[in-house]
Amino acid sequence: MDKSEKMFNDTAIKQVLIIGAGGQGQVIADALLFAEDNNKPIKLSGFLDDNKNFWNKTILGRPVLGPLALINEMQDDLFILGIGGNRKRNAKYKNI
Repeated sequence: MDKSEKMFNDTAIKQVLIIGAGGQGQVIADALLFAEDNNKPIKLSGFLDDNKNFWNKTILGRPVLGPLALINEMQDDLFILGIGGNRKRNAKYKNI
């Protein structure tokens, strides 16, 4: 059983936060919402993004909570890095 199967076979609901509210983050959110709608133990909490234009808005019905600097305040079980550009994604990863 791979990690994704194990995650979905666990009955405890996992709170998930996506880092990045742009296109890549939205694609990931769409997949997670599909899983959520199909009774998988996933609950998408929302997004963090350093782009102020996303703050206090909703994307696919989930809030953009603010900048990545808030990550340590989040109580989510899983964080998914949803940044499409390799250099930007790598830089954010190194800062987490």
